[in-house]
Amino acid sequence: GIWREATTAEEQAGEACTANMNGYFNKDSTRVCENSQFREAHVYDFDVGVKDWFNPDVEYGTLNDKRDGRTYKTVTINGITVMAENLNYADEGKNSYLIGNNWCYNNDTANCLKGGRYYTWTAAMDIDSKWQSATVPAGTIKTSHQGICPEGWHLPTAAEWDTLFTTVGGKSTAGNILKSQTGWCCDANGDDAYGFSALPVGFRHQSGYFEHFRDHAYFWSGDATLLVEKAGSMSLIAKDEYAYRSGSYKFFAYSVRCLQD
Repeated sequence: GIWREATTAEEQAGEACTANMNGYFNKDSTRVCENSQFREAHVYDFDVGVKDWFNPDVEYGTLNDKRDGRTYKTVTINGITVMAENLNYADEGKNSYLIGNNWCYNNDTANCLKGGRYYTWTAAMDIDSKWQSATVPAGTIKTSHQGICPEGWHLPTAAEWDTLFTTVGGKSTAGNILKSQTGWCCDANGDDAYGFSALPVGFRHQSGYFEHFRDHAYFWSGDATLLVEKAGSMSLIAKDEYAYRSGSYKFFAYSVRCLQD
């Protein structure tokens, strides 16, 4: 017996969103009902396996991380073998630098099965967190720095990211090529021709807030840095075909993709 004016999102969807419909997806699965309001759906709204985000036309390899038994898809792009999923390693007993420096989206471990973990730069590099706000001493970072990656793998350097961009046609179109074919907002899904399958999982801000999920992907670089507060990173953006390299605050928590040695 209670009526209200339909919201713009309800008018666009052609469906109602009321309190007893929490968690309901609209008929196009682009919006989810939450607290009586439709909002744009994002990758973490879908269970693993409900929406397979890998390219079915690409032949993937396999990486078994012996440290925790997890298995990841890999892809070889013109001789460069890289993980096709974000790393989800979090054994704080073996790697003390992970303590307080890695997270799952909304602190729910189930979300890490799809989006992987968010790591601060020092956690990704497996070095003391004191270097988040200080210059890293010379010699601390190796040329191919394993960091938190499995044995035989390392974090891509800026030069290696550039080589990957060139391999897929150049940085001006690499953004579109490296994005997954599903999950990106605003009708901005990627081509994913080579199977890199980047999902828009955004990043974790130092304040604890998860930002830019749905329309951004961020990955750490494994270079030595002379900067006090920033380190190298790579990012992909919805509705933008470019792939970007830039400097980011070390206390931000980004995704990690490991490259085979």
